[in-house]
Amino acid sequence: MFEKMNSKTFALFLVAFCACFAQAYNSTSVTVYKESPFGITEFTQVPDKIYPGDDVRLSLTITNVQTGYKDADLNVLVPFGEVKNYNLGAFSYGSSKQLDVNFNVPTSTKPGTYEIYLYAIIDGGQAQVGKYQLEINSPDLTNAIIASVTTDDLVVAGADTEMTVTLRNVASFDTENVLVQIGGSINSSDETSDYLLPLSSDRVFITSIKAGEEAKVYFSLAVSASAGPGYYPITLTTTYSVDKAVQSKITQTFALTVSAPASLLVTTAKDPVYAVSNSSTNIDFTIANAGGVAVRAVYAKAFADDFTFSTDNEYIGTLNLDDTATVTVTASPKGQLAAGNYPVSLNVSFKDAANVERYQVKTVNVAYAGRSGATAFGTTGTRTMQKQGTVFGISYLYIGIALVALAILGFFGFRYYKGKKAASEKATPAHAAEARKK
Repeated sequence: MFEKMNSKTFALFLVAFCACFAQAYNSTSVTVYKESPFGITEFTQVPDKIYPGDDVRLSLTITNVQTGYKDADLNVLVPFGEVKNYNLGAFSYGSSKQLDVNFNVPTSTKPGTYEIYLYAIIDGGQAQVGKYQLEINSPDLTNAIIASVTTDDLVVAGADTEMTVTLRNVASFDTENVLVQIGGSINSSDETSDYLLPLSSDRVFITSIKAGEEAKVYFSLAVSASAGPGYYPITLTTTYSVDKAVQSKITQTFALTVSAPASLLVTTAKDPVYAVSNSSTNIDFTIANAGGVAVRAVYAKAFADDFTFSTDNEYIGTLNLDDTATVTVTASPKGQLAAGNYPVSLNVSFKDAANVERYQVKTVNVAYAGRSGATAFGTTGTRTMQKQGTVFGISYLYIGIALVALAILGFFGFRYYKGKKAASEKATPAHAAEARKK
């Protein structure tokens, strides 16, 4: 058979052969029947996915693969009560014509697969050409993307944090042009706490998310320093398209847990604090609420190894935000201290919002002048006596004078005792008798 075909006839045969068999085994393409007088090639559908209410265009090329016809028509039976007729005129063997079949899918159409049939009307007769399966997708494309939110670190008032948003496509179709943003709408912070503010950007664009897959986006947030501990809302709005058609936005509100740490700042105006010998000195401590919440049961107690205190503790009570309190301790040296720096500490205890007791310690150095027994001359040339040292509060000078006085009294007391003894011996009877013998 192939030997009797010329080159043109053979080429037409190959076109029809490929069109018939290739199309028949592609479930997404037109099926051409075996005895069809026409071949169908270059078949396309616009749009790719069809939904109720869409306008559809089917483009195809018809080729005469049998014999010439004086008058030919192609009828297309659309499954929505409509028949499209296309007159091909005189249709010679091997010739082709390109056709566009346009129709509308009613909005009441239920999702599913519908068949479109093609018939040839040639010289008064009718022959089947092929059929095409038209798939109508579900019109409900909302809520295809579900967002979830996590934070890597503890969200703390007055600090920055990074929020991870995971977007999952839970639908059976792909989504494109996905835009997720903070707030209820573009350029708005509706339904979002004023305490959680985006830093660099409040929206992120994703080209597409395939069906059943997910994508992650990241937002840097600044947490207001005035935020107390608790839950704060943050709203995410997601928009997307399906087959280039923009779908309804998805709005989700999440609650982020914000921790406002309790903190005290204990300071002193002077460090070191200077103290002269044998005298007490006052040390002022300032206690400030430097945290994000009020603190309760604030209690201060001073301690030192080398000093005693007239009062070493003070109960302050509650310090609200930005409140301060001053604690003054009077420190006196213990015994005889050499000149040098000695630490004095203030331990401040308090309870945070969770009723947990916490502590803050501040240490200040006391520069003690010590004692000196030397004398010195003043700037005017007059002799200036420095204060003498003491033992148990008694001057060394007085102690020396007292010792000398005791020695003198002891000496004279001893002489007096010896004289009395000698006089007593002279007065005894034995002594008198001896005296008479002589």
